[in-house]
Amino acid sequence: MSKTLRNLSLFFIFLYLFSYTHAFSIQNYEIVLEAINYNKILEFVQLEIRDLTEDKITYVIFGDVNDVYVLCNDKRLEFDVSFVNGTSYINIYPKNCTDIKIRFWKNDLITRNEEYLFFTIVQIPIETPRFNLCFKLPSGTKISHGGFFPRNGVMSTDGEKIIVCWNMYDVKGEIPFSVYFEPMFNLEIFLFFILLIVTISIIFIYYFYKKRSTYFLKGFSEDERKVVQILMERKFEYQNKIRKELKLSRAKMTRIVTDLVKKDIIIKERKGRKNKLIFKELH
Repeated sequence: MSKTLRNLSLFFIFLYLFSYTHAFSIQNYEIVLEAINYNKILEFVQLEIRDLTEDKITYVIFGDVNDVYVLCNDKRLEFDVSFVNGTSYINIYPKNCTDIKIRFWKNDLITRNEEYLFFTIVQIPIETPRFNLCFKLPSGTKISHGGFFPRNGVMSTDGEKIIVCWNMYDVKGEIPFSVYFEPMFNLEIFLFFILLIVTISIIFIYYFYKKRSTYFLKGFSEDERKVVQILMERKFEYQNKIRKELKLSRAKMTRIVTDLVKKDIIIKERKGRKNKLIFKELH
């Protein structure tokens, strides 16, 4: 174990399963530790037990636990919890149970220096054919330069969190586990700032365009401004329709159109017996 891990002995969780005589065998031992945030961990334990002759099994955790829940073959199981000298004891009364599931909340398994570090030691008192432990990193984090220990862990993801799992066979004794991690680049914050920049840009462009358009229209007569405003909003319209909307005479409308074409403000296209007026965009 590295020097860093040895110096963190005060922060580990010490899991220890025993009866008074170890009068049972463990076929399968699984632990899933899900970091809800940078401090709080939800732990799930599953034990497949055979040849049990004792009335009580005690699951021991270094430190305090809360919201404990125990199932036997997927049914509620009798248990009690005591806390003595900094250690939690979950006393389970199995009653011919072969599949025990334990759930509880645990704090203070994650520390931080330059990186976040999850660290735990599991004590397996009797040889177990199959032992699995998985640690789910907090959402929005990734494995950092420190990596994880033991090195044979396997990384995966559930689509939201990164998961490191260790699968071991025929194990007994103390096994330390550690995972170094750090926050990912926050995509949500990045997208928020992009959206903010785009919104500000749209507002600025709209304000600039409106101000420029207002300044642009100052050089026209009142009737010319009305014609130009209609074409700016609609992009194009038929001359006769605009004339009727503004209640202008044919002669006056013709003069306005002629002047606007000369000023290179609009384009006039002949469509059958009608004139189509097209506004030339500002540049």
